[in-house]
Amino acid sequence: MNPREQRRYLHQVRRRLACPHKNKAGLVQHFKSQLLEYLEQNPEVSQEDVYALFGDPKTVAGRYLAQVEPEILKKHKRHKRIVQFVFVLLVLASFIILYEKITSERPGVVIDSPVVEITDTN
Repeated sequence: MNPREQRRYLHQVRRRLACPHKNKAGLVQHFKSQLLEYLEQNPEVSQEDVYALFGDPKTVAGRYLAQVEPEILKKHKRHKRIVQFVFVLLVLASFIILYEKITSERPGVVIDSPVVEITDTN
């Protein structure tokens, strides 16, 4: 497994760890040390071998998340949903404010055109 594959594998595991940062940092560090130790002892191992031994990133993350207290995971998920909801509200409010600003500056379209007089030649 080359260094690029190692980084990608660790990144994928990290992304799938849906837990608070302080928990995630410790879990990733623990897994990284296990992975690097194995790779040091087996330098010619392929990515497929690593996946066979440790599992795909989703499986690895699942095993590590099972070690975190369920209440912590539940609280983190709730917090993440609240943050996403507030973000969506802010985006919507921004669009409404922008729309109001644009429409209030142009209440009607006025076209300045020269006045043409039509005279009767009869």
